[in-house]
Amino acid sequence: MPYKITLIGSGNMAWNLGHALHQHGQIIQQVISKTPEHARELALKLKAKSTHLLSELDQTSDIILICVKDEAIEQVASQINVNRQVVAHCSGSIPIEVLTKTSFCYGVFYPLQTLTRNALKDFKDVPVCVEGCNNEAEEILFTLADSISNQVHRISSTQRLHLHLAAVIANNFTNSLYGIAKEILDRHHLSFDLLKPLITETARNVQQYDPRQMQTGPAKRHDETVIQKHLELLAGNPEWQQLYNLLSNLIKKQY
Repeated sequence: MPYKITLIGSGNMAWNLGHALHQHGQIIQQVISKTPEHARELALKLKAKSTHLLSELDQTSDIILICVKDEAIEQVASQINVNRQVVAHCSGSIPIEVLTKTSFCYGVFYPLQTLTRNALKDFKDVPVCVEGCNNEAEEILFTLADSISNQVHRISSTQRLHLHLAAVIANNFTNSLYGIAKEILDRHHLSFDLLKPLITETARNVQQYDPRQMQTGPAKRHDETVIQKHLELLAGNPEWQQLYNLLSNLIKKQY
């Protein structure tokens, strides 16, 4: 039997999660967003009602998913006071306790994936981490997650925060480094496409092997001649030079 769900938020998380749940038979019956036109736009896609007022929260919903930015979760939670409905936020870094006063049943529903509204994800292989304040909340959130994903994990707030840290390093920091690499190539009239096979192969390798086993490059070889050449090339960008030096020293210590 499908759950009736209210989504609070209309950003990347709400769009992706709302579509995934809708496509797998869950009932999105309400979208709440502080921007009325955004609420209406998403609600239209999900065949739901919309409002910009938390005071109009549909009390018949089984599950209320808070899909707003981390810094707004506590403020939203302070305006929710329901009974047996499950209230859950979708953040990797916010503890479960922020929802203590929202309901008798509350928890966390955290999809571990980078999300944009213009490239909706198939959640089948997206890990979804759930946590509940009690067995009832956790079972409901687990069942909901299981309806869209083949990778559902029960993870505590402490574990989730460390997972979020690792995700930031693996995804956000890596993407920032891609940006630096592209800028270096752009300045010398070289295409970023030249790096894409290397990026693809690196990503493929970590699917099968321990990343430390696959490390290559001048720092692992302790090739100071190449390292110094690279540092000289970065002399005009002290921050990049510092970053290169820091990462090279970390690698050298590991090997």
